[in-house]
Formats: sequence, structure tokens, C-alpha cells
Amino acid sequence: MLVPLLLALLGGLLLSLSWPDTGYPGLLFVALVPILMAVDHITKKQPTKNGRRVLWTLYPGFLLFNIYTSWWIWYASDWGSVAAITITAFIQSLVFWVFVKIKTAIGAHRALIALPFLWISLEAFQHWWDLSWPWLHFGMAFATKVEWIQWYEFTGVFGGTLWVWLVNLSLFVAIKKATEKKLPMPKLILKGVLILVPLVGLPIAGSIWMYHSYEEHGKPIQIVVVQPNLDAYTEKFDLPETTQTQKFLTLATPLMNASTDYVIGPETMLPWGFTTDAPQESQSIDMIKNWLGNYPNAHFVAGASTRRFFEAHQKMPATARPSRTPGYFYESFNTSFQISRADSIPLYHKSKLVVGVEMMPYTWLLNPLLGSLIIDLGGTTGTLGTQNHRTAFVHDAGKTALGTAICYESIYGEFVTEYVKAGAEFLAIITNDGWWQNTPGHRQHMQYARLRAIETRKSIARSANTGISAFINQRGDVLQSIPYGVEGAIKQEILANNTQTVYTKSGDVIKRWAVFIALFVILAAVVQGKLRRSKPLI
Repeated sequence: MLVPLLLALLGGLLLSLSWPDTGYPGLLFVALVPILMAVDHITKKQPTKNGRRVLWTLYPGFLLFNIYTSWWIWYASDWGSVAAITITAFIQSLVFWVFVKIKTAIGAHRALIALPFLWISLEAFQHWWDLSWPWLHFGMAFATKVEWIQWYEFTGVFGGTLWVWLVNLSLFVAIKKATEKKLPMPKLILKGVLILVPLVGLPIAGSIWMYHSYEEHGKPIQIVVVQPNLDAYTEKFDLPETTQTQKFLTLATPLMNASTDYVIGPETMLPWGFTTDAPQESQSIDMIKNWLGNYPNAHFVAGASTRRFFEAHQKMPATARPSRTPGYFYESFNTSFQISRADSIPLYHKSKLVVGVEMMPYTWLLNPLLGSLIIDLGGTTGTLGTQNHRTAFVHDAGKTALGTAICYESIYGEFVTEYVKAGAEFLAIITNDGWWQNTPGHRQHMQYARLRAIETRKSIARSANTGISAFINQRGDVLQSIPYGVEGAIKQEILANNTQTVYTKSGDVIKRWAVFIALFVILAAVVQGKLRRSKPLI
């Protein structure tokens, strides 16, 4: 079975070379063809009982894809990287195992039609389960080619995934038919070109027209973004918080003036933070408020580690844990906050948490097994608290409102639209990408932010502790940025608007329909298989 294995590895290599930030996403339009050919080769040789062979033949190819694109997770968590890479590769291979079973029950043509919906259902599953990891969804790979995908404002990234599958399936079917007819190579190439031109060229041409004809709209606002560049493993949680705060203010001050509307800082800018009931008691908060006195129009938005305390008799969430003070419990949060001249300090708690670092998956299963053993990574212990709705921070003068997507949250397109529905007229992404060091991880994370700008047609101000801080316009263009490992601040006028795109209003419709179709096809295959086995032999 050497030929299918080599085809699977070729497919994995092409997928790898298509990925941001250095890959060419155009390779995605042919990357799945070798994988489909491998499946076809196996099922021809063994028409029945071939599901496992397909699964384990494809697994090395998907493993190569995951290692190539996600190896950098190792810097944040060794066991986490192994789990993410091996589990994701297995689930991706498992889709084809399901495909083979369906093919056996209802026929090759119907199964091929169902295959894109099976894959999109996998991507949907990667959004829903506790080990959520949507980093490698096919539609994400076009983040470096925003001119190609302006129509994401209608479909989101799942439209990109469907596009990739339609092109690959069309090519595969054409190649298979041409091979069966023994067409000469020039005719085979011509057939491929005739498929690629309309299926790839027309959507890109339409998107390029949208890109050049789109006019940004909204109210102009002046924003300063700061990148402190503190080492996530040493300085960030070792230096006194007030020292870090002073450094931040020093970097921002040269760009500040009376017209500045917002100053944006990174995730956990205040690493030790404050209690949610009394943020004013924080010395760092006091420093920021005094500094803002020089800039009466400016609002300060950044992140902090926060906590809420409970007495033993109070009702408390499952994420609460015992405090060092007897009789008290506390819940921790990864929080964004806004400071202005107003007395109140609105807060938002991060609600898409990083597995292992910020939340323990499947606690109903692991807690009885692990007892008091808890995970301690990245300065956070156990499972953080969340909130069940998004929050938009409103400017005191009513000028505008912003939503702050915290780090990992910015990977989830439909989730980010909830900030817009809550009133956000532009987006801030605050993050700490230093955990991954200078690897493709922080660059991929930055590129994915461009997708959120197109989906929502909202300008984005991105502040990283270190990583890439940047301004992104409503077309997904990066206007200016601060590279990894550099401390500094940048200033930009961007536009804030209150319009909602089709995608913002409807969300991942393609995902929901794909899951429905996939479940229907699987059910039909099961029924068909049972009927076939129950037929009497005559």
C-alpha cells in the first residue's frame, strides 16, 4: 500500500505549504486531490472492510500537516502540542473513515457529494467540544490573500472551506474520468485548467472587484496601540506591576494629544490585576487614571488578571476555588477593562478559554480521576470564569463603542460577531503571543485577525504584549504594525461604524446546514446498510 501512503503524504505536504504565514493558499485548491486519490486507490483494491486502512493510511499525511503548521505550540505546552497535533490529525483522518462507510452504503457519487459537509461538520465540532482547536480550518488559510475573500462578509470562513472542497472534488472527478478514458496528458491538463478557471478564477475576480470598490465608512477615531514587549516567561510575571504600568504609559505618552480617543494595551497588561468589586483599589489603575487626566477625551482599554471573592455560605460557580483565607473562595478571570474620567470601570471576562492553560476540559470526567491535581500553566491555575454574553465598551461621550476580543477569542468568527451585535463599532484584539516565542504561531494569529475585519467590516486595533501589534482596516489590510520582539507604540485614525454585515446577522449558516446534511446522510447510510443486511438471499 505504498502508493496510497505516498499520495497521503503529498496531500499533507501541499496542505502544509498552503498555510500562513509563509505558504501559498492557492495550493489548497489541489491539496486534497492526492488524498482523494489515495482513498480511491484503497477502496478499489478492497471494496469492503477498508475503513481502517483508509484511516491509518491518511493519518501520516494529516499528521505531517499538523506538525508543520502547529509545532510551535510546544513552547507553551509540550503535552498540549502533542495532544493538539495527534488528536486533530486523527479526527481529520476519521472523516474519510466515515466517508468510506457511507460510500459502501449509498454509493460513491452520493458519498462524494456528502464529503464536504462531513468535513465542515468536523470543523464545526472543533468549535464546540472542550478541546476546541479551529486553527487549521481550511477557510482560515486565505488570511494572507484578503483580496481573494472579500465575500467572507457573507459566508465567513466556512465559505472558504466549502470553496476548497468544491474545487478539489471537481478536479478529482475530472482526473478520475480522464484516467479511465486514458486521455493524453495535454488533454488532461486542459481539462484541469477548464475546471480551475471558473471555480477559482470567478470567485477571486469577484472578490478583487469588491476589494477595490469597497469604501470604508464610519466615524474617524484616533487610537494609540502599545506593545510593551515583556518576556512572557520571565518579566511579565516577575516585574512589579507598577513598573510594567509605568513602562506602558511612557511608551504611549509621545503619541498622545487632546484628540486621542483610545489607548489600547495587551492581554493581562496588569498581570496581578484587581478584584472585580473594587478595581479602584489597584495602584496601577490609580496610575492610569491620573495619567488620563492629561488627556480628557482618551479612554484606556487593556487586559488584567482579575478575581471575585465569595464567602463559604454564598452560592458560587463551579470554577470557584478555595482561597488562602479560611472561609473564602474566589473565581479568577482573564479580563478586559476600560478606564476613563468616569468613576465606573466596565469589565469583560474572556469566554473562549485556552485548553489546559485557562480551562480543564471535561471536568466531570477528570475531577474524579485527578482529585486535587490541577493544571498550572502560563500563570493561571485551574479553570477561569467566563460570561455568557459579549460586552461593548461605550465611549463616555457616546462617540463610539468597541468590543475587546481577548487572544484566542479572535479565532472564532461567529463568536466575534457577538461583540458587534452588542454594539461594537470597531474591534480591539488584545493578546499575549509571547508564549510561542518567535515562531509561526504569533504570525498566524495576527493574520487571522484580518479575517474578522472582513467578516464584520470593522476596523481592528490589535495590541500584543509581544507578537505583532497592528491596525487593520475594514478590507483586511494591515495599515501599520510593530514586529515581534520590539517595544513601541503606533498611532492611527480608523473608522468606526454601526452597520452589520450579512455574516454578522446570520453567522455560520454554512456550518449549520453542513451539520444537518451530514447527519441526514449518515442516518441514510445506516438505514441503507441495515436494509441491505436484512435482505434474504435468494
